[in-house]
Amino acid sequence: MAGMTPKRAQIDSSPAARLLVVGLVAAAGMLIQYASGVEYPTIPPGPIIALVAAAVVAFGPWRRAPVLGLVAAVFISLGGVIATIAGNGFTPQLGDPGAVGGFVGTLVQIAGL
Repeated sequence: MAGMTPKRAQIDSSPAARLLVVGLVAAAGMLIQYASGVEYPTIPPGPIIALVAAAVVAFGPWRRAPVLGLVAAVFISLGGVIATIAGNGFTPQLGDPGAVGGFVGTLVQIAGL
């Protein structure tokens, strides 16, 4: 068996899984909002959840890893809706395009989700 080289691990994912990874990374647009001064907790959980889920979907060895990404996107979306109902979600940022960081960050987040 001399001369045989081991196969390298490849990320074998469907186009849908790749799109999910891109969307979850874009959902981290919450970091743009955070950096521009939009009110968030000291350690915002949304971007952490989105980026960890994107990594699991991209590199996870499980066939059903994309399900975790979908669950994370739904969880973050529901959090945004609940925050909007409470009066401090998407609407203030989308209602003020002059606050470029919050506005663009919110658009990127919503597009990603």
